[in-house]
Amino acid sequence: MQKTLLITGIPRSGTSLITKLISKQQNTICFSEPKWLKEIRHNNQNSEEFKNNLRQKIHQIRNEIKNGNPVEITVERGTNYLPENYYNRRKNKIINLKETKKVYIEHSKDLILCVKSNVLFTSCIEALVNEDSWRIYSIIRNPLFVLMSWRSLNIPISKGEIKIGEVYSQEIRKIVKEEDLLIKQVKILDWFFKTYFYYNKNIIKYEDLINNPQGILNKLLNRDDSNKFNLKSKNNEINYNNNEKDTLLKAIENYAQNSRKIYYND
Repeated sequence: MQKTLLITGIPRSGTSLITKLISKQQNTICFSEPKWLKEIRHNNQNSEEFKNNLRQKIHQIRNEIKNGNPVEITVERGTNYLPENYYNRRKNKIINLKETKKVYIEHSKDLILCVKSNVLFTSCIEALVNEDSWRIYSIIRNPLFVLMSWRSLNIPISKGEIKIGEVYSQEIRKIVKEEDLLIKQVKILDWFFKTYFYYNKNIIKYEDLINNPQGILNKLLNRDDSNKFNLKSKNNEINYNNNEKDTLLKAIENYAQNSRKIYYND
């Protein structure tokens, strides 16, 4: 049976990185936040229907590859490789690094197909985990550095916006009404963590991926010969505002004590 992997996770937790690493292995094809996810999402009313549409789309893609037709993937601009990071900071500007490209993939009965989506897959995870057509993995990261990353960029989640989540999650629809941005971000972060720990036990920590990428890839791909990589943690990214560190830690700790636990252990 051909293997399909779904990768989800907290935004800025290493989902693009792990998808890129998977794409560099033999007999793999990876789709990182592909445009067609929007197409199949617009045609459905709930997570069950999205799951069915996703299953059909993956089957269609495999047939396209089998028939020798090109498929469209997201790559880092100017390359044939998947982006490790969608955004680059240049002189206080955020540069989008991705573009789409059509590629031909050699058909193989052992071809591993991987699709990555953070918020959409998380919002529908209850339906997605109850499906034999794939295995879904959730990538998490130390909550402090997730918040620091969010707040270092000018992207929707930096503003507490999580539009796709609002479509599928009643809880997210309540959270985004929170007026204080930091509290809103902490609540969104908690939503990600508890969703994964409640519905999906296939969890990978960003820090473990950095320390042992080959071991993680061997587990995902069920192989013992994955390419070796030397990775460097971005938990001390120079663009993070370290002056906020104590404030962010306090916000996380207060929320964990007063409301619900943010599920992360070093």
